[in-house]
Amino acid sequence: DPMASTIKYMAGAAALYAISTQAPFSNIGIFASTRRAADSTMLVLYKTAAGTGRAAWYSSTTIFLMVAPVLFIMDTSEAIDPKAAAGAAIPPPISAT
Repeated sequence: DPMASTIKYMAGAAALYAISTQAPFSNIGIFASTRRAADSTMLVLYKTAAGTGRAAWYSSTTIFLMVAPVLFIMDTSEAIDPKAAAGAAIPPPISAT
């Protein structure tokens, strides 16, 4: 299961990050570089998520402001006029004589 392996990987990375902040390990090079890499990765992920959310907000707002009035105008232009509806009565049924 790819999701389970991803969760296990992330749990291991979180544990390694937590260990690397402890006093005896904080000065070891591999832990420090791993911690810096994790910090950089999280920063990139945060900025990407924030940018994606911002782009989604802008595009949805733009679509709403541009498309909603057009749909409203189309709906009102296709509305049935009550006078025209009264004049367009249903014709009587054809008798078989």
